[in-house]
Amino acid sequence: MKDVAKLSPHYQTSSLEAFHAIILRFAPKNVVFPFIGMLCRLYLAAMHYNENADRPQAKTQEGEPLFKIYIPKARKGECRAKPQPTFGYVADMMDLIFEEVFVNPTPYTAALLAIPVPEDLSAQYEKPDKEEVIASFVSRVKRGAV
Repeated sequence: MKDVAKLSPHYQTSSLEAFHAIILRFAPKNVVFPFIGMLCRLYLAAMHYNENADRPQAKTQEGEPLFKIYIPKARKGECRAKPQPTFGYVADMMDLIFEEVFVNPTPYTAALLAIPVPEDLSAQYEKPDKEEVIASFVSRVKRGAV
C-alpha cells in the first residue's frame, strides 16, 4: 500500500506500450524487412498512433459511442470491446501521392536516396567456406553420442 502513494500519473508507460503494440501490427517481429521497408512501417505506425492517441470517443449520429467487438485468442472466447480507430492519415497520404509525388517524383526520390542505409549485420562477419562447414558437421556426427 505504501508503493501506491508513490505512483505518479505523469510517468505511466501505458501509452508507450500501446505504441509498441501498434508497431508490432505494422512490423511483426517474425518477418524480415529491408531497412527502408522497416523505416516506412515505423512511420506508418507513428502516424496511426498520433491520429488515434488522446482523441475523443467516436459516436453515432444518435450520440452512442462506437466500439468494435473482438475475441482475443488469449482470453479463451471472452469478448472485449475497444474503440474504433480512425484512418484519416491514409486519405491525406493518398492525396499527397497522387497530387504531388506522381506529378514530380524527383524531390521525393532524391530524399529517399539521401537516407543513409546501414550495412546488414551479416556483412560484419566473414563468410566461411561451405565445404569446411559441411566437413566439420559430418565429423561431429560421426563421433557418435557421448
